[in-house]
Amino acid sequence: MQAGSGLEPHVDIVLDSYEEGIEKPDPRIFEIALERSQADRSATIHCGDIYHIDIVGARAAGLPAVLLDAAGLYGEADCPRVQSLPEFADQLLAGAFD
Repeated sequence: MQAGSGLEPHVDIVLDSYEEGIEKPDPRIFEIALERSQADRSATIHCGDIYHIDIVGARAAGLPAVLLDAAGLYGEADCPRVQSLPEFADQLLAGAFD
């Protein structure tokens, strides 16, 4: 996570794929994240900015996913898209991804 992103107070764990030796889209990285965070799979959603890594990987792990598409490059994507993390948070709180 980039320092100064504003997300630090809202994040319990950070996984580094290099340190784990597993990179997305390998679903094992998502399984590790679920296990370490003790997250409820049914209440978990992944938001990432690269379709073939984030969306494909999350789906392979059985998780719903939202594409962070700030530049509008993925207009044909077969998943929900947001243009920013604040938009993702707003839509998540509004129940848009239920």
